[in-house]
Amino acid sequence: MTSLPRFDAASRQEGKLIGLLLGGGYVLFTLLPDSHSLMVAWPWVFLWQFTVILPLLWLVWLLLYQRRWPALGNGLDWSFGLLGLGIIVSTLGAEFRFQSLWYAIAALGGIAAVYALTAWLRTPERRQRLLVWQGYLGIAFSLWSLFLWFSQTILPEYARLADLQELGIRRNLDLTALELRNWAPFGHQNYVAGYLLLLLPLLGVLAWQEVGRRRWLWVTGLGIGLIDFYFTNSRGGWLGLLAWAVTLAWFLLWAAMKLERRQRLALGLGLGSLLVVLTIGWSTSRLRQSVWGLIQGNETSELAYRWITANIGWSMGWSKPGTGTGLGSVPLLYQKFRPAWAGKEAEMAYQLHSTPVQVWAELGVWGILSGLVLVGVLVYWAIRWRAWLPNLIESDQGLAVGVGLALGSYGIMSLTDYQVDNIAIAGLLGLHLAGLAALIRQGLSHSPPPRSKWVHSWGWLGLAGIIGIWIWVWPIHQAWNLSSQGFNALLSQPPKWPEFVAKLEQAEALAPWEPYYPLQLGWNLGRQSLEIPASDLQQQFLAQAIAAFQRGNQLAPNLEFGQNNLGWLLLRQDPVAAKLAFARAIQLMPARPGNFYGLGLSLLAARQPKLAEQSFYLEVLRQPITITSTIWREPFMAPFYQPVLEKALDFYGQLRTATQPEAPLGQYARQAYAALIWWQGIPAAMTQLIKESPNSLHPDLVTLLNFQQGQMPVASLEAMNPTQALITAWLDPANRKTLLAQAWLRATQTVIPEVLLSQLITSIERSPDFDTWLRQTSPSQGVQYTRAGFGVLSRHIDGPQPSDFYLDAQNAVTSNILGTIWPTAYYLPPLDESLEPLRQTLVAKIKS
Repeated sequence: MTSLPRFDAASRQEGKLIGLLLGGGYVLFTLLPDSHSLMVAWPWVFLWQFTVILPLLWLVWLLLYQRRWPALGNGLDWSFGLLGLGIIVSTLGAEFRFQSLWYAIAALGGIAAVYALTAWLRTPERRQRLLVWQGYLGIAFSLWSLFLWFSQTILPEYARLADLQELGIRRNLDLTALELRNWAPFGHQNYVAGYLLLLLPLLGVLAWQEVGRRRWLWVTGLGIGLIDFYFTNSRGGWLGLLAWAVTLAWFLLWAAMKLERRQRLALGLGLGSLLVVLTIGWSTSRLRQSVWGLIQGNETSELAYRWITANIGWSMGWSKPGTGTGLGSVPLLYQKFRPAWAGKEAEMAYQLHSTPVQVWAELGVWGILSGLVLVGVLVYWAIRWRAWLPNLIESDQGLAVGVGLALGSYGIMSLTDYQVDNIAIAGLLGLHLAGLAALIRQGLSHSPPPRSKWVHSWGWLGLAGIIGIWIWVWPIHQAWNLSSQGFNALLSQPPKWPEFVAKLEQAEALAPWEPYYPLQLGWNLGRQSLEIPASDLQQQFLAQAIAAFQRGNQLAPNLEFGQNNLGWLLLRQDPVAAKLAFARAIQLMPARPGNFYGLGLSLLAARQPKLAEQSFYLEVLRQPITITSTIWREPFMAPFYQPVLEKALDFYGQLRTATQPEAPLGQYARQAYAALIWWQGIPAAMTQLIKESPNSLHPDLVTLLNFQQGQMPVASLEAMNPTQALITAWLDPANRKTLLAQAWLRATQTVIPEVLLSQLITSIERSPDFDTWLRQTSPSQGVQYTRAGFGVLSRHIDGPQPSDFYLDAQNAVTSNILGTIWPTAYYLPPLDESLEPLRQTLVAKIKS
């Protein structure tokens, strides 16, 4: 047997083991439950990092052995070249350079995956083999997704609804509710929909190509995938699927002219199925509401969140258009660029929910140019399909159509979401791009590029770069591991505080650019200092917590979380420093409950009562129900109660007359003014209010006003609303306990705690009249606001989920049973725009 020439032998060294390992990582993060969150938890983050570096190693292997650059060809290299160059330039100019480098490694790994895959996918047999393999994985994904979603979300919800029904409350299963949409296995319904958009056309290709019984396997898989997709209830996903269905229908109608009668019958069934998809898609309420909201320009629609993030992304990119702010900078800069008019909507995010917006924010013009070139090249070859598609064999032609449909539909969805940070989606997207590049090259009969010694040199340079990457990331993984051990120390009974502090400090020393470790250290120590009795240990914890928050705020100065919690801790030691921390928190998130209250307390402690009154006033303006808080009963707050109430009445009185009654701000102002008038408790003012706007008052408020004028609610227990049940409980001591429990249950859909129920009954018995009970003797309920998704937003989920140190002393009755009469403005830009000058004036006085 003659030996092969050295170059020919080397060309067969394709790094198959590396490719298999990469495929294993792709499968793992495709099927792993909640994989998108676990990728930032130890030890999964190590597997994630290993997976994203493997393509770099695979590409280097090919360069070293084959000595040729596996070009994509036909213009696609320009797009990826611009993207790679943009990543390097952006990282060098990033404010948070280490975070940018961390994500740049993953992004370069994604680019390398496209090149390595396109080199391997050079024959039709390999493309078909990979297509079938992906089809089996896709069917497994859909089945696994439905199983996880149904067992972990739907069944528990059925149980909850059954419990409510036993308590007399009937609720239907609402699959459009955010918490009930199909999240599995990635952790969010939009990721599931995005993956399925890329997958379903491939299953369709397999169903079209196969014959006999095996075809029904793929038809069934396609059906299961569509069912899985439907329950995601993703607006962006439906838009992408509708685009895919319309395009495919046009293509099939064109192809029908060249088919025989039997094939046309099969084609008719396919078009009928597409019509069903289009009908179901338009029947989806979320999609339909979004379309109408867009047409009507409704700012209060579900489009608000993405409008805010798009606004932030534009501002971020425009601040550094030449380089962008750097990969991974969004979580750290988001609140700096967040507009005050956003209110409580979209308070924090780790990505901007639109791929063009994200790449503009983080990469500037480089990201936009690379995207435009990629789209332009793909559209160009789609228009010129006759130049290359007919030259392919039949299986490759079907694959090309499927890949084109997948990329087109996913391109539509990418406008409404950013998902390439997910390994499964990025992997399948890279597979599509690599396959399409190989198909176009083969259709145009392009020869492989020649071998070059320079390419061999690039391979050695790349290998040195990979070694350098591992040297750099190794301490980061050690820090992740140590912090995970530290958080586990808190779970023991009793918590091992010395071990926790030591592990977090070691992690901070290994990755001194990570704000997560000092922020978690500060929050946990601060919480403990608030819970233990006064002692030297308490002061030690407090001092350590303050120092940790200060370090964390230096690393991440634009996170309101750190400024807010630092303010509450400093309030116990240094009120002057505390007011500056609260002022910074207000600049970042002015509408968050408690920020102006904390500022007011610090101003009061600093002996600035006039400014403190203004701060309390601004807290009430943004959260009118705050005026019912039991905190006003405290001696240090009582002097401010009446002035703040009168100023709030004056503000909303003027606002309601200055705005159109049908406008959202006008409706809000009228409801706030009416609720404040009622709470003021002056009969003449209430009578005048009823005369002025009898038809615009909230029905529950009308019930309360009528009761205070001597009219009693007349309804059976089953027909009573919470307000009527509350009034009847006041009037009927014999059934008071039952009525209060029913009022609470119907208002909150939860069972009232026995201790609180007992306190309500006792407070009623000690009160001379209904008004005195509500305003002076009703029990207090402490509520702490949790930082939902703090770990995911921080890209670390090993630690506990923090809550604010601010304890909202709510009036248990007005905040729960009578909460409906108080307006809430989660997102009302005109309101926050009207409040912003008052906020800025106060902050300027504090800093002067």
